[in-house]
Amino acid sequence: MDATNRHGTARTTRSYYTVEFTSEDCTYVGFAVDKTVNSEYADRDVVAAYRVPEGTVELEDLMGAYRRRHPSR
Repeated sequence: MDATNRHGTARTTRSYYTVEFTSEDCTYVGFAVDKTVNSEYADRDVVAAYRVPEGTVELEDLMGAYRRRHPSR
């Protein structure tokens, strides 16, 4: 049985996150993926995107910029 969301309907997404460390920054991106499609081309949405530049402790929100570069398929 599928898990349900707060509205009592079955959830049809799974989430995964990537973290990339480079000499310039650290980037964290979270995706929600359609779990009803068993394909590398399943729909996915960016649910979180942040960057911390090297030498700072500020978290930069990248949601708008990331969605423009990586739209859902």
